[in-house]
Amino acid sequence: WQVHYRAITRANNVIAKAPTVVDPGFTEAEKAQVVAEAKFLRALLYFQMSNFFSQPYQLSGGDNLSVPLVLEPFTGEVTFPERATLNQVHAQIEKDLTEAIPALQTAAQFGDPSEARGRATVGAAQALLARLKLYREDWSQAEQYARAVLADGSYRLASDYAFYNANTSEDIFTIQNSAIDNGRTASGGLASYYRPAASGGRGDAAYSPELLGAYATGDKRLASLSSVGVGADGGTYTFTMKYPDAVNNSDNAPIIRTTEVVLTLAEAITKQATSVTGAQEAIDLINPLRVRAGLSTFTAASFASVADLLATILDERRKELAFEGLRRMDLLRYKMPLKTSGEGSNKAVFGGDLTILPIPQRELDINPSLAPNPGY
Repeated sequence: WQVHYRAITRANNVIAKAPTVVDPGFTEAEKAQVVAEAKFLRALLYFQMSNFFSQPYQLSGGDNLSVPLVLEPFTGEVTFPERATLNQVHAQIEKDLTEAIPALQTAAQFGDPSEARGRATVGAAQALLARLKLYREDWSQAEQYARAVLADGSYRLASDYAFYNANTSEDIFTIQNSAIDNGRTASGGLASYYRPAASGGRGDAAYSPELLGAYATGDKRLASLSSVGVGADGGTYTFTMKYPDAVNNSDNAPIIRTTEVVLTLAEAITKQATSVTGAQEAIDLINPLRVRAGLSTFTAASFASVADLLATILDERRKELAFEGLRRMDLLRYKMPLKTSGEGSNKAVFGGDLTILPIPQRELDINPSLAPNPGY
């Protein structure tokens, strides 16, 4: 909560103050680009916060409480903003992104790959809009934005899985890290959570038995991107290799990838189809992912119904995007439980208290306008 609002406050400052800078070396076009990049980041931050702290759109059509919308720079006057609805937060996200796109550059306009993949671009804003529309079940607009991204020649599927940390055409927006960045301090970077102790990590988050079982024999997404090690509890588990550097924590953190946009387009097409043959393009979109994974491809005859094809697309999302932070929202937007057995499973069902985070107690203590999330 604090980290997101700290970044949002900085974005608000840039948006408000960059246009007022008087400097002949800072052109109007550059000011507009800087403001647009700040709006993209603010949109991304609010999107993540809404996913963490509010129930999904599917629960009540977005009328449920989300997070406070703070859009102006702090001037010294303390205010106590209320929680906005999810619809209001999503509307602001869309507004920021659509206003940003005209002033953003394309990936091709950046000569440095780390800037093309690590800074806000037209493609990144369109891809985030595609994700927003997917989460809101606006299938036609999700399709529209996904097609716009994939029409840009800067974004293509990689032929293998060596693209992680490489700033390739697979990256649409990726947080850039190095051995001297803050990822090396405090709790470390993603590798600290996802690598075992022998590799310098803590071994906190291994593959679950259910996730392991989702991969077919010979699936390169498992074979190429995993290793076995000892977990935090001393047990032996399979761990992801998407973030291998737990010593320096120099791995980049992918936020939006071409693969996700391909799967977004496939899902949006399928949700609008009335028959499997009418969703042939969706099948054609997921087949290259199957080929890359070393698996057989699909035909329309592979699916008994549109629902069967949709389930396959969601399964491909699960395996392609594992450990990249998207599975939870995929489960919630399809009204599936986050946990099916064990302690807390009765509250981890769709609409359950424990499917979202609590509003931090420190925030409730200082802001009388905030309403808490139930169940905590």
